Amino acid sequence: MAHTCPYCTEGQAGGGQDKCQLLMAAYILAGLAMMLNIRLSYSSAPYALIRFKLPENLFSVFVRRMASALELWCLPSMLLGNIVELALKGYYKSQGYEADWNNNGNLKHTGSGKPTYSTVILITDKTIKEITIKNLPHINDTDDLITPRQLKFWFIIWPSIISQWLNFLTYVILFFVYVIGDDQGHLTLFYLVIAISGFVFGINMVLVYAADWNYTPVYIVGENSFPIVTSFMHYLSTLMFGNRRKWNSDFIIVMIDIWVAIVISFVAAVVWTIAYGIFIDTQTKSGTTYHNATTTTGFPPNLTAQDITNITVTDNKGNAIAIYNKVKGPAATTPSPDTLGLTITKDGKGEVTATTFIKQGEANPGASAKGTPNTIILTTTLTGPRGANIEITGKPTTAPVIFGHIFTETFDTSKVRVAIISPTLMVIVGMGLVYAIYPGIAPGMIVPFYLVDKIEMVLLIATFFPPVIVALLNRGQFGESTKPYSPKTAYQGHDSDSGMGGWLRYKKHIKLERGYGCDIAKETEYIDAWFWHLFDLLIVIKISLAAIFIYSLHYRDSSLSRSIINQPKMSTVLSIIFYMCHEILLALGFAGVIGNNGGTYVVLPAQYVGALFMIFLAFYSEGYIIEYKSHDPAHWPTEGMNPWNGFCYWTKRAVEITNKFPNHVLTIMVAILLKLYKKHNKLVYK
Repeated sequence: MAHTCPYCTEGQAGGGQDKCQLLMAAYILAGLAMMLNIRLSYSSAPYALIRFKLPENLFSVFVRRMASALELWCLPSMLLGNIVELALKGYYKSQGYEADWNNNGNLKHTGSGKPTYSTVILITDKTIKEITIKNLPHINDTDDLITPRQLKFWFIIWPSIISQWLNFLTYVILFFVYVIGDDQGHLTLFYLVIAISGFVFGINMVLVYAADWNYTPVYIVGENSFPIVTSFMHYLSTLMFGNRRKWNSDFIIVMIDIWVAIVISFVAAVVWTIAYGIFIDTQTKSGTTYHNATTTTGFPPNLTAQDITNITVTDNKGNAIAIYNKVKGPAATTPSPDTLGLTITKDGKGEVTATTFIKQGEANPGASAKGTPNTIILTTTLTGPRGANIEITGKPTTAPVIFGHIFTETFDTSKVRVAIISPTLMVIVGMGLVYAIYPGIAPGMIVPFYLVDKIEMVLLIATFFPPVIVALLNRGQFGESTKPYSPKTAYQGHDSDSGMGGWLRYKKHIKLERGYGCDIAKETEYIDAWFWHLFDLLIVIKISLAAIFIYSLHYRDSSLSRSIINQPKMSTVLSIIFYMCHEILLALGFAGVIGNNGGTYVVLPAQYVGALFMIFLAFYSEGYIIEYKSHDPAHWPTEGMNPWNGFCYWTKRAVEITNKFPNHVLTIMVAILLKLYKKHNKLVYK
């Protein structure tokens, strides 16, 4: 049974809405739980290597084989998630749903009228006047909002809840697989569970992004908080069980890591289920302020009880959904002649007036507005100058918003900024290149093995800060005036070019005192957010470092190689810089894509393209490492070749080795299934 979120008493999900504490906790924990399997593949690799009795010189191959299995299986599930998300948006578009900005941009059917609630039309001698409404009874036609939200619940939210629990379940299975197997362990089965967890990881990540992009920066904070948690757990683990003479340290440390993953993923699944499965409804104030017509000049007319002849609330079909009278309150029966006191303010002075409420169409005074959905119609017989500004105050109440935690949107009509190229490249390069180099090549092949774990410990702490700083900037925690300068920038409701400001020099929107238009005379302030492009330099640095690492491995006699390979300080610093480029690029990139109006069209495709590069480059990196380690430096295969021919040789061999990998995975799966079948049937084979 759905309940109302205790933190959303005055609103609902929507564009720019990222203040719900329950959803913030859910996204932080989802990010925290998301990268657990990747961290188990990388951070725990040195310990798992020894637990499975493998030699240290196979570290690079071992870690890449584990990670490659995970990354391969996340690819089809990410594609599936993207297809579902884009198909849902396409369906919304085909059904004529459009954003209702009186409901934070959530979708409603075009036939339901604008806005969905709290529209007031005042007719005085057939002239529409401007009305200000406060605390009117809620007249939201919920059917128009519930339908698209229900669709998203079943196609995005519910699968995301399931995937959160599957994420937890994989770590429970991984724990038992890791523990069994005596001294040698079951490396193959461990490998298979890691691969399966990759499928869950892929679709889980896409569904979390698709649920509500407003919380993406918060999610990234959680995603990058896990390293510092792991670092702390590693510290405690090694402090308590680091004595290899007394303890089976390598076995225990990985087991603790898996237990941490179980606990975190369980809490994340519980909170996500609470946020999107239990406390999914929200509340909103029943009243709102809405200016229906363009402001006009002149003096407001003096309205009295005799001037107002009828008021009615209608649904999207023109039928009355609420009738009010003084004695009985809201009624759904025939009109009552009883009167209700409303305060109509003129020049700051209020007077109680008597009004009669009837259904729309009866007595026919509001015929000119008949059929307009979700409206309160005030018809007067008054003649006089234009320019009415009337405040009608009803009893303050709150009203539930069904599925209020769900933000629905179709393909955005906001203009995507040209500056989006920069953050998109940050996402693609940040994701795409990282695991081709880290940790198999750098630090794995350029740093002494005893330093690998120390580098990991440094990164586990350092990677926490970039996304946290970006998230704080996006939320204006350093001062509200800094928010428009954040990587996410700020929404600008201009008449002709509305949307996020973008990484450029943009004009700050100033709203009219009445209405939603721009006060052009006051729009003189500009926001210079172009400086975020300076961080494009990190793209160049990251690519350059990758090239330097490869060059150093093949030209050992060069001064560059001698200054890096097996030079603990230099190789350690460069490895850390390389990985920190990855973290900073992702933190800025995702926020920047949203800040340049790419939340609808660009963020998920950019993520998927980045994942494609990440997975395939990581695969070919494994093939390259295997080929590189198979040769004796005294008999180097590319000796005498020019750089281009040497590059072609290594690329060809990496591709040939990597292309055998899917068959290898299939063979392992068949072998495991056959082994389980034999054990189940208690067959004995010679």
